[in-house]
Amino acid sequence: MDAEEFRRWQQAFWDALQARRLQDCAQLLSDARARPSTANERQWLAYFQAILCVESAPPRWDQAEKLLLPLLAATDETALLGRVLLELGINADMQGDCALAAEYDCRSLVL
Repeated sequence: MDAEEFRRWQQAFWDALQARRLQDCAQLLSDARARPSTANERQWLAYFQAILCVESAPPRWDQAEKLLLPLLAATDETALLGRVLLELGINADMQGDCALAAEYDCRSLVL
């Protein structure tokens, strides 16, 4: 995918997510994974998969965390890293770990 196509794909995912069309989100992820992609795009796709885990009913916090934690060391893109840290903060907060949530949130603010 070229950069513009990937940007449109991301917007389509966010639009579907906002409308709570989770099946559409899952289909978008499946379609994107079937195409050749760069390492950076694969990292973004892992992030979006984690978002889908959190938004599912019931939320799959453990699966989201398994997708997000490796991205902390793997990505050097500030925008993605900031989003990953925020999502990990939300994840920790929803599981009742306020100290860890605050740590992730503070790290994201630095970015």
